[in-house]
Amino acid sequence: MRGRRTRHEYRNPAHREGGQYLMEPETDDTKDPGNPFRFSDAAEKAQREKWHRLINNREPRRTIPVRLLGSSGNKPPLLLYGWPFKENYLVDYAKRHNLTYELTPESLVRAALGGSDGLRFADLTDEHYRTEPLMDFIRGIARRVVLSKLIRATGLLLDTGRPLSLEWPSMLVMYTNYDVEEQYAPLEQMDNYDQVLEILDKAMNDDPAAPRLEPMWWWSWNNDVGVLSSVD
Repeated sequence: MRGRRTRHEYRNPAHREGGQYLMEPETDDTKDPGNPFRFSDAAEKAQREKWHRLINNREPRRTIPVRLLGSSGNKPPLLLYGWPFKENYLVDYAKRHNLTYELTPESLVRAALGGSDGLRFADLTDEHYRTEPLMDFIRGIARRVVLSKLIRATGLLLDTGRPLSLEWPSMLVMYTNYDVEEQYAPLEQMDNYDQVLEILDKAMNDDPAAPRLEPMWWWSWNNDVGVLSSVD
């Protein structure tokens, strides 16, 4: 049984797009009968339109104003600074650089690779790339291996995140708008700061066939949609 919607929910602008209620349930039980919580076609269409609008209105930028800093007291949405990358980019990077990872005896990836005690990215084949969920595990391992390599090379507390984008599913994050002031001050004092940026820039532009990318401020996908709507 579907929960009742309050009048406030129906009228809340954050729950509507172009006059359409975003959480309108499907009333035709013959559509996807195994899913009792399916949204109506109109609601799903409005949800897609809203995401496209939010994303188009929040393109990445080189700098951000003071009001978007966490220290401003405004509790702004979360923004991430760094380079975006495609789904298999870190796997491809690990493959091009012959990186390896030791697998534990109980590792699911080890079993899928025929019992090998180590994952040698250079040995990955097109068949591996087409095999899910194996690639999900391999992507996770690639993230760990490549991040460790870059952290050792730069001394920075790097991480990954998801930018507000339908084109880029992930990004390498140097800092956020909530810790940039804490993180950036020591960076400026580093004697090899330019070298550190060069290492990261080279790593994130390692594919010669891909367009060159620059570090930018990206809105985080993990922001609540209501927060994003409130800054329109």
